[in-house]
Amino acid sequence: MSVLPIVSPAHNADGVALQPLITAIYPFSLDEGSIDATTCFLVKKISSGGVNSTSQIPVKVELKRIQLTSNTEYTGSDFGNDVDSGQKYRSEISIIPATQLSSHSNYSVILSKDIAKKSVFDLIVNPTNIGEKAPILKGPYSGLTPNEYKIEIIIGGSESVAKYKVTRISDNHVINNLTAKKRFIEIERGLFIKFDTGTYVAGDFFNVIVKPLVKTNEIYSWDFSTGDSNYIQPQDENSSVIIGLPVNNSTGGSTGTTSSFKLVSVSPRPDSIMNNPANKIVTFTFNKNIKPSSVTADKIKLIAESTATNYYGPLDYTFAVEDNKIIITFD
Repeated sequence: MSVLPIVSPAHNADGVALQPLITAIYPFSLDEGSIDATTCFLVKKISSGGVNSTSQIPVKVELKRIQLTSNTEYTGSDFGNDVDSGQKYRSEISIIPATQLSSHSNYSVILSKDIAKKSVFDLIVNPTNIGEKAPILKGPYSGLTPNEYKIEIIIGGSESVAKYKVTRISDNHVINNLTAKKRFIEIERGLFIKFDTGTYVAGDFFNVIVKPLVKTNEIYSWDFSTGDSNYIQPQDENSSVIIGLPVNNSTGGSTGTTSSFKLVSVSPRPDSIMNNPANKIVTFTFNKNIKPSSVTADKIKLIAESTATNYYGPLDYTFAVEDNKIIITFD
């Protein structure tokens, strides 16, 4: 399967923030069970004394559902029973470094070939269930044919006390008298289940549709270099796609214009912002007009750093878009 995700920072981007949000958007939905720190890596590239090496950076990995035609969150469900199942939304992988990256250093992001398309779909809750709690299931499912499983609570109670059975619908095979565990356990063929803290009611049941595992089967990687500031400077004509800012009043993506979409200036200068607490407004000027509706709070990350109080964390702000400018006001 040849897939080219949309990534941020852009490949070979320079001057990337020291605590960046690294993302990769796939054009279809991914299986949550195939996305974690074993399939999504961040490594620092080191060159010393003519010897090249890498060091893996600890990261947190998250998976988000986003709309097919925008970067806003998809809040619907996909139960796996429609013709467009697996294609109702796109998946955005977020890779968040556990610690601040080194300044003026080279990094590579690597996505494993074991990342898989969605194979375990959303849980179908019986509408007459009495209890409010439901199990959590994940894949990727490794069976060779589509199937459906029914999970029924047979003895009510809290997690680690309640009992349940699983029925494979295709042949009515039953796995009986299982204990509701708080950790993921494998039912069969890569289908995992767990029960969070709560009370589960006897007689309640749930169904889940599964489909055969389809891996991307390609390793995808890209490089970037850090700077010493908290903004990213786009590098090529696809930057409007990568950072999600349509230009020239377009509806998204590269418009075929002759010049690249670039950050032209920051006012006040970054060193002035850091050294003068009175600076409460920062203006980012680009070389093209920006569509205002394309700039949302999830695309702006404002970080405060204080050596005096040893604080490093988010800062409250408001923003506005005026022509080719993004104006940020903070407290």
